[in-house]
Formats: sequence, C-alpha cells, structure tokens
Amino acid sequence: MKLFGNTSKKKNKNKEIIPVRSQTDKTERSPEEKKKIDEMIAKYQKKKKRKRIIALCVILVLVASAFTAYKIVVKPPETADPPLQHTRKPGNGNEIVPSPQDNDTPPIEVTNRKDGFYTFIIVGNDQGNGNTDTMMLGAFDAKNKKLNIVNIPRDTMVNVPWNVKKVNTLLAFGGGEEGLKAGIRDMVGFTVDSYIIVDLDAFKQLVDAVGGVEFDIPVDMHYEDPGQDLYIHLNAGMRYLNGEDALKVFRFRSGYASADIGRIETQQAFLKTLAKKMLNIGNLTKVKEFAKIFSDNVETDLTLGNIIWYGQEFLGLKDEDITFHTLPENYNDSVKGLSYCSIIVDEWLKVVNDYLNPYKQDITLEHVNILTRDENGNLYATSGEIRGGINSFYVYEGGSADF
Repeated sequence: MKLFGNTSKKKNKNKEIIPVRSQTDKTERSPEEKKKIDEMIAKYQKKKKRKRIIALCVILVLVASAFTAYKIVVKPPETADPPLQHTRKPGNGNEIVPSPQDNDTPPIEVTNRKDGFYTFIIVGNDQGNGNTDTMMLGAFDAKNKKLNIVNIPRDTMVNVPWNVKKVNTLLAFGGGEEGLKAGIRDMVGFTVDSYIIVDLDAFKQLVDAVGGVEFDIPVDMHYEDPGQDLYIHLNAGMRYLNGEDALKVFRFRSGYASADIGRIETQQAFLKTLAKKMLNIGNLTKVKEFAKIFSDNVETDLTLGNIIWYGQEFLGLKDEDITFHTLPENYNDSVKGLSYCSIIVDEWLKVVNDYLNPYKQDITLEHVNILTRDENGNLYATSGEIRGGINSFYVYEGGSADF
C-alpha cells in the first residue's frame, strides 16, 4: 500500500517526500498514524510557505535596489549659481568672462530659488558657418507642470567685443558653451541651468520617427544656398511633411514679410504640431528611439538621467501646458548696414519675470547687460559700456553676409 506515492529510494533519493492523503485508500488508520500524517503535511506546508517568503523578500530587495538606483540616476538637473550684478571684460582673445561681483549690489540668494523650476538654452547649429541657426530659452516649472519657451531671433543685438554683435555668434566667437551661457546671462540676468546644442539632423530624424507631420505651410518657400547644400522648393498649403521637408520649413526665412519673426512663428506652430504627434499614444512606445536620436545628435551638460527625467515630466504635459513666446524687439533695426533686432528692455524684463525667472526676486535692470537703443534711437548698454566701443560694429557694404 502506497501512503505517500512512490517511495523508491533509488529513484527518489534526492527528492522531498510530499505527504498526501490518498483519496482511494479505504484502510482505517489509527489515531497515531493520522496524527503523524497531519504533522508531516503541516511541516511540508510550513517549509513551502517559508520558501515563498524568502523568494518574496529577495524580489522586494531587488526591486528596492533597482528603484534606488533609478532614483539616483534619473533626477532633475543641478541648478546654476545665483545671478550676479556684473560688467563683463575680455578674457583670452574674444572669450568673455564675468567680472568680480560688485559689493554694492548683492546677488539674488540661493534660498530665493523657486522649488522645482529649471531653465535651459537650446540652440540649433547652422550647417554653414558655425553660427547658431535657432535659439530658444526654456523654463520648466515641474511643480505647476508648465513649460515656457521664448524664441530669440538670431539677429538679436548682444553686448560683445567682436564686430558682429548678434546672439547667433555667441557659441562660435564667445568661447564655446560657457561663452554662450555668459552671453545669455547678460540678456536674462541669471545663469541658465543647462545648455543643449542640437544638430538639426536630429529634428529631421524625429519627424521621420513619428511617421511625418501634417502641417499648413504659411507661404511659398523657394530658396537655394549651394554653400549650405540647402535647396528649398515648397508651396504654401496643407501637406504631409517628412523629416527632410520639415527641416526645410524650419530653416526657411527669406520669404516672410516680417523676416525672422515670420520664421519663428512658423517654427513655433510646427513644434507644437510635432509635440502633439510625439505625445500621442502610438508614439509613446518610441521613447527609446527618441532618446537615441537625441543622444546621437545633441551636445549638452545634462546627464542621461536628467534627460530621462525631463522626458518623463514632459510626457505628463497637456497641450495647454506648453506656451511659446518671442523676445520683444525692434525687428527692423540695423547698424552700419547690417540688420539687427534691438531689445525693448522693459517689455523683455516683464517676459523674463513672468515666464523664465527661476528666482522669487524679480530680475531688474541692474542684473542685465543689454545692448540696445534708447528712446532717442542712440545705441547704449544697460551696464554703461558698449563692449569694443561704438565704432566696433561690422560695416556691411553689400554682398553675401550670412551672419
């Protein structure tokens, strides 16, 4: 009679004997036998339960470890030092560096920083002469789930020592990324937390990754520049754009009545359309593909964990949470024949404080170093000194000048 199944020692010497009550065995057992069987079953069940608990503990430890590692890696970016009231002086060659702090003008304290508020500068590299083709200042309020982006026209006048005093020259002539951040600090009164330099090919790849974008082209776009291998021939109207055509729309600027401002308005409209397409349910599965495109085509001081953190936060935004703005300027200014955009300082400071300022204290005139025109049309710098002097401006005498 087999009470516990096959008990052959030869075949089952390494197996645990599992006690069971046979459903077909009609033999009456003594109370002692029944007690022994019950004890063996209880012992087995207790041992099995203990194994389950151990396995569960191991899983919990692994999950906790993975979560801890995730939290260590995936986190918001480090925030920059508080802004300083300063004038600027030349460093080595054309490189620009901040001067020592003026003791009469205290900095905005770190404790005045808004919680969960992060700033960044995004620039798109020009594929021709090294100047930046597109520039956007961003501020993300993680606490209130708001993303504000301000487009800066490439012809915006900046207070620098070289002769072409345009914001799109900061990266190439200002000493790289630090020169870029220093020039932007002059404009906004604080140091942005992060920089992102994008190869415009990333834009093309992103559009292709979402399967193209339907977009209403506002004007006929026809322009050729063999030096940049740029050939644009697109008619106005609604059409489905692949990555290559979308990049052409993004770069075109010569046919707008308002020049670079028309281009910025088109860029803003397209970026909102692209963002909607990227955030739809079908494309959320392509996050890894988007991340690879980003990492392959971007130079930044953000860590991979920072980028993932931003990506997760942005996925939670709604369309109405993303707002675009344009720097308030005189867009039709010129100096010595070369076109410029000159900042309207009081309106600009309002934009800075309403949408970009990471501090609780307002940015004021004393925190910025802006080259612009006064009410009489004369050039001046808010810091009191035009870098390089009034005669340092480039003299444009016609012909091709891609500045």
